[in-house]
Amino acid sequence: MTRTPTFSESQGFADQPIIQHDSMNTRLRNDLWNYFYKWFIGISDAYEEWLWTNVFGKRITNLSPHPYRVEELESVFNSLSWNKVYDVFQIILTSPFQRTRGLDRDSIDYCIVLFNKILEQNSSAWRFHKTAIISVSDAIELEAIGDDVEATNTVGLKTVRDHLNSAIAHLSKKPIAEVNGVCAESLNAVEALAKLITRNNNKTLSANKQSLKKTLPNANELMIDWVVNLYNRSSTDGGCRHGNTKSPVMNTDDARFILVFCSAVVNNLVSKSIEAGIEL
Repeated sequence: MTRTPTFSESQGFADQPIIQHDSMNTRLRNDLWNYFYKWFIGISDAYEEWLWTNVFGKRITNLSPHPYRVEELESVFNSLSWNKVYDVFQIILTSPFQRTRGLDRDSIDYCIVLFNKILEQNSSAWRFHKTAIISVSDAIELEAIGDDVEATNTVGLKTVRDHLNSAIAHLSKKPIAEVNGVCAESLNAVEALAKLITRNNNKTLSANKQSLKKTLPNANELMIDWVVNLYNRSSTDGGCRHGNTKSPVMNTDDARFILVFCSAVVNNLVSKSIEAGIEL
């Protein structure tokens, strides 16, 4: 499905495509259609009807019978603007309907890997991550964050994981990231973890600071102080956890830093808890 660079491309003899940020050239669109055709066409009549109605938003009565159906789907696909093409794949790759066509989680993940390889090989500025299509710069950092989120893949840490995934979703909002949501959910993840570690479910992160240090003497106290100070500042008037939505005091870079920092804190505290024999 994904193509190997040609000799000319790999050796620098061919013109390199520009980064496709707000456009989609013919080669990228063709590669995406070929991917769409191979993985999502011909599954069943019911699935193609779902594509036609739920993904393309067309009337079911306007869907042609076979053998003209594929040609009709391709015509609609080619008529979409570049951003709507990405919408199509976001809907397909996140839809529970994939389960009904027999794809397990590993198969869906493989589809996502192939999709991202196509984007990479065609110099697209976008990648699929979790449930959103995000910019490459965000994807690089979110790949590192994803490794930290993996540390929470246990039943007991579901709340922590949900907060981190929510923060990622806020960061991925377009055209403007919801910076206060990123900040609040990132810190909420640390707070939720602190409650699990200390067994103090009714205390805030600030109130749990000393208990956290006592429960995890192997943890870095300065790191705990830093994240608590950040939590305290965010909880004051004008802070991201104070419901300040009209005049955010942060920008996207600040929000991204807080997410990266908090996800790393979560990973560290989970690791220290395991070292200390604390069951989470």
